[in-house]
Amino acid sequence: MVWSVQGGLRFVRSRYENTTKPDAYLHYEQTIQEAYDALSKVEEVITSLGMKLECQHFLLGGALDELKPLLRDTRSAPDKIVEAFEQRLP
Repeated sequence: MVWSVQGGLRFVRSRYENTTKPDAYLHYEQTIQEAYDALSKVEEVITSLGMKLECQHFLLGGALDELKPLLRDTRSAPDKIVEAFEQRLP
């Protein structure tokens, strides 16, 4: 789509004229306020989820630190033999 300068100016002028009408301006202002309110709610939800995630991360980290001494070596006997053999190679 090709825009001419005059067509662009007509578009801008019509938008400006629409916002200078009291009813149109009030509608525009109300729409902007509703959008801002919705954005604020989304921001609050994201912040809340982030805080919950941080809390769970902290709890899991603490649980893992407590369990580390109890973790067993899960390597099989053949794996241990291969590892020992590889350590002896030059």
